[in-house]
Amino acid sequence: MDLELIKCPRQPGNLRISKNACALRYLEAQKISAEIPVREFDIIRKIGLETCKTCPVGKRNAIELQISNQETNGTCDNKRIHETNS
Repeated sequence: MDLELIKCPRQPGNLRISKNACALRYLEAQKISAEIPVREFDIIRKIGLETCKTCPVGKRNAIELQISNQETNGTCDNKRIHETNS
């Protein structure tokens, strides 16, 4: 697997992140509920992922990741990504 680092346009500090990590952050952000977390760690995590939720770069990387997984495994659950296209 090629480890290509990209500059994240949404995270502070000129963050460099792999395309795979970007895709996973985008997918994880789609799972965030509207509930306010209680634990400090969960609050910080939610704030960090909120910026990924509508990121077009993350979405593109997530689609590429799922296509790659589909080619590798022969299956892919891309329903979540296609629902966000609406």
